Amino acid sequence: MKHTLLAALSLTMITGLAGCGVPIETLNGNLSADSYDQSCVLNSDCLEITTGDVCTPCSCPGAAINKRERSAYERDAERALTTCDENALTDSCQPCKSTRAICNDANACESVSVVAISAASFDQSCEQDADCLKITTGDVCNVECMCPDAAINVADSQEYMDAVAAASCGASESTCSVGCQDMAPSCVDSVCTLANN
Repeated sequence: MKHTLLAALSLTMITGLAGCGVPIETLNGNLSADSYDQSCVLNSDCLEITTGDVCTPCSCPGAAINKRERSAYERDAERALTTCDENALTDSCQPCKSTRAICNDANACESVSVVAISAASFDQSCEQDADCLKITTGDVCNVECMCPDAAINVADSQEYMDAVAAASCGASESTCSVGCQDMAPSCVDSVCTLANN
């Protein structure tokens, strides 16, 4: 998917309440997350936004504010865009990296990169079943809502746990009750895999 600043702004708009906004004389084509309420309790309080010079082509979301400020931010973004040279706006852009809005430990909204784990990033070689450890791959922040789907060598267990712990997941209110199929890690053709029990 290609993103212009305008497209990025549209994608980050979700329902909220109006805020005070930024005086038009201070915009000068720029938007800052500091101009809006960034306080939060849960991830669901937060909205990703695009900041900086709105006239710069191909900008991507990189900050977050309380979603109550949605209307104020949208209004300011529209006003700031009126300061741009239309020729500077383009629809030929590279995809934005995958990010999400979270409520961090300081109870402030923040935009962070989505961390995805791949079994291929770890040693999957083995000689016997006991060499293997089952893991969950994909979006680290959703692992508690997912089932184990791959296996790696137990020697890389700490590296795997460090990768999970390093992700910034924020404060989520979601709870999961996943009924996972009972699968055991096995060594098949010298490669760790999962097999049905």
